[in-house]
Amino acid sequence: EPTAVAPPPASPVPSGSAGVYPPPAVPSPYPEPRDTTLFPMVARPAPDGPSAAGIPAISAVVPAGFVQARGASLVLDGEPYYFLGVNASYLMSEYFPERAIEPIIRYLAETGGVNVIRLFYQPGKDPARFERILDLGGQYGIRFIVALQDFYFYKTQTWFDVHYKDEDLPHIRAVVPRFRDRPEILMWELMNEPGCAEGDDPKQCQQHIYNWAAAVSAEIKALDPHHLVSIGAMSAEGTRYHRSNYEDMHELPTVDVISLHRYVGKTSRTEMRLAAKLNKPIYVGEGWEKAYKKDRCQPIDGSILAERAEKIREDLEWSFEHGLDGYLLWQHDPGLVEKEDGDRQWYCSEFSLLEGDPTYDVLRAFMAQLRTGACVDDKPVEDD
Repeated sequence: EPTAVAPPPASPVPSGSAGVYPPPAVPSPYPEPRDTTLFPMVARPAPDGPSAAGIPAISAVVPAGFVQARGASLVLDGEPYYFLGVNASYLMSEYFPERAIEPIIRYLAETGGVNVIRLFYQPGKDPARFERILDLGGQYGIRFIVALQDFYFYKTQTWFDVHYKDEDLPHIRAVVPRFRDRPEILMWELMNEPGCAEGDDPKQCQQHIYNWAAAVSAEIKALDPHHLVSIGAMSAEGTRYHRSNYEDMHELPTVDVISLHRYVGKTSRTEMRLAAKLNKPIYVGEGWEKAYKKDRCQPIDGSILAERAEKIREDLEWSFEHGLDGYLLWQHDPGLVEKEDGDRQWYCSEFSLLEGDPTYDVLRAFMAQLRTGACVDDKPVEDD
């Protein structure tokens, strides 16, 4: 039966609080079956020598333990690599108590179905906290997709044209070199869901976003040539300018992996075809499906959690049979958390995954299949 969730306090979590996310806007070189490497971690590699400001020099050789793109596949130390996991976007947020981080990472690792967590590391966040999170990842066998910006809620086309030079580039130049030797980082994302704001000119805005993506991804690659880079984009849906730019951005040589956000079960054939065309890996950075009441941290009904888990299982099977390389759900939330001042706060939303959710059983079973390569293929989407 679905895991029961304790009822929240009388007042719901206010909009914009931690854990609450607004509903989202609208050929392989390997034979099948593939042997799969999922979990090995290594100690951070020694740098080739010192560089300015104490930052390790860049090695010309890809260090052991770094996931790489090889054609349309991800590889780890020469073996195919796939990932499953969840978002926990709040881990770097100062409002989220740091003492609650380790139990979350430990729990997710112990489910047996999570090997990647996606988080947001925006400007102004504490690098020492990030280092401690990476250390926990190394301890528990978890890697991280790190979104370096979040589009919401104030960025406009002017930001992508001008202001990113003051907000984005200094952040990248501070963070990326400092952590470029950490294998716990699976990839850098330029931004969570970059897009156009209300009032932006559709054509001009997309041109600015393209120019921004080209400049920022090139900057990251210059500072850290060994970690993967992705856009963090939602999908190809939108105006014709958006659709064209989605393809153009992912065609950049400084972008290694195609990103996609969607509802569970939405097969996103356009993006899958693009991955095949560009011969690049593709992953779902956010897969979401409602299961909780909007204003209370309670399941919609007694069967919804089991039904959602089954829908996710079916989506995983179709997606990995058709060339997907990774799949992350939105999002794991901790539920009731005691804050530093002793107050208690509920962290949950309509899309939450809480401890004990049957979805984690599905992820564990599917991870076991991924280890054997039995459930992966590069079946063209046109065949369906």
